Amino acid sequence: MMSSDRPIDYLSIVTGMVIGFSSAWILKGHIINTLSFVKNLTEITQHNMKLVFVVRTDLGIGKGKLASQCAHAAVSCYQKLLSTSPKTLRLWELMGQPKIVLKAEEEGEQYLLHLCDKAKALGLVTAIVRDAGRTQVESGTITVLGIGPGKSDLIDQITKHLKLL
Repeated sequence: MMSSDRPIDYLSIVTGMVIGFSSAWILKGHIINTLSFVKNLTEITQHNMKLVFVVRTDLGIGKGKLASQCAHAAVSCYQKLLSTSPKTLRLWELMGQPKIVLKAEEEGEQYLLHLCDKAKALGLVTAIVRDAGRTQVESGTITVLGIGPGKSDLIDQITKHLKLL
């Protein structure tokens, strides 16, 4: 209660209101950011994601060459997903960008093309890498298939039977 002999200090009241409204505005922003972060974490834990490379081992190419072919597939898949589904790409990045390298089960390009068609039918991003032919294989030879980044359960429908390289 205010004493009747003291005048009301309007400046203190206004100052208190400004501080109160400012604090509420700042906290509202933090709460919204926190809720957004929690939502993203929930999506990440619900949707395990990965990027898979299926490599041809029948070509006998060296490890360094194979690594560069996988890098080509990674860049291509990343670029495609960046323009088609940046949200999916962001979730994959937040998960630590898991990448798996698998051996093609059968020899030849047709097998990788068959897996590519299956992945596309499920709505997954794919990248077929064809070598330039300057060193170990002929120009245009398919060396690697990239699938994803995408939900692991979808990619597993296509590649679960394959062995790690």
